[in-house]
Amino acid sequence: MALKNIISQVYRKLFNLIAIMCPVRKHVVLFEAFNGKMPTDNPLYVYQALQAAHPDWHLVWGVKRQLLAEARRQYPQMTIIPRFSLQWLWVAPVAEFWVLNARLPYWLRKNSKTTYIQTWHGTPLKRLGIDIPNVSMPGTDTEQYRQNFTTESRRWDYLIAPNQFSKNVFRIFSRVFAGRLS
Repeated sequence: MALKNIISQVYRKLFNLIAIMCPVRKHVVLFEAFNGKMPTDNPLYVYQALQAAHPDWHLVWGVKRQLLAEARRQYPQMTIIPRFSLQWLWVAPVAEFWVLNARLPYWLRKNSKTTYIQTWHGTPLKRLGIDIPNVSMPGTDTEQYRQNFTTESRRWDYLIAPNQFSKNVFRIFSRVFAGRLS
């Protein structure tokens, strides 16, 4: 096994151990948009509202390493850490809240006291999740994609719809998911 794979496995086990064993840190919020891209979209608006309402809270953005310098330049007032770094490892598994608009890797365990707020992105004028008939993405197949989506959606405590149309679609999905996931 390559050293990179060993480090990845150790990191995953450590993350999940921390999530299981450690209490959440009150008023710590992890934000991510589009799997660690720049602070943007619905998580940014939630961040701005929380910053105004609770300036004493510890609000942290997880950003991919290659975007870190640009993110810090554009948002010098934000606490921005590299996604999947050791810093991120000490924040993510014990954050009281996760605010994201895309999925986290399926292997991450959510701390039982963490509240996961999924803000979604865009308007679902396409097939989503288990509704996709044929997934053609590198590293997965249709069945694995559906299973990962199902696993991820079970972790959400709240799903925020960006508009009335999405709200109606998500209501239908929640009924379908409840029937298929139970």
